[in-house]
Amino acid sequence: MQRPQAGNTLPYEVWKYTRNRALKYVFLDQTQFGNYALIWTDDRREPSRPNWQSLLGPEAVQDVERF
Repeated sequence: MQRPQAGNTLPYEVWKYTRNRALKYVFLDQTQFGNYALIWTDDRREPSRPNWQSLLGPEAVQDVERF
């Protein structure tokens, strides 16, 4: 899922893998130059930022949860 900048929300992408087990990865473009960085995943092998929800905002977090 790819979301462009809308209002105060920065552009972000959500990747969902369904092979073997379902995993989600959320990337945010804080620079607004197409430089996406991983901010959250439910993959225990990858790091997540503790404040990832505040970086996205409540509407985007709901979007990620529904995906």
